[in-house]
Amino acid sequence: MILASVVNFDDRPLMEQIAQHGPPVVQVIRHLEGIRADAVAIDDRSAARAAADHVLGLGAIDVAIIAGPQRSPASRMRLEGFRDAFAAAGLI
Repeated sequence: MILASVVNFDDRPLMEQIAQHGPPVVQVIRHLEGIRADAVAIDDRSAARAAADHVLGLGAIDVAIIAGPQRSPASRMRLEGFRDAFAAAGLI
């Protein structure tokens, strides 16, 4: 079994080859969509929402997020989680 912490999208060709021909693979932290392998990860959207709710609960209203590359599903989900919290607070 291979536990693979996928670092970036350049790992896709290697992950595809291992998933097709190698031992069982478990992707850790980040799951490359389309790769037939199990994954262990967090709910990025909910985690970001919880973080933003906490910051808003402290009274902050002028907050910025550096979200990361939009080609990353995790970055997109985190940004959506922050937007969810700020929308619920009536700030966007």
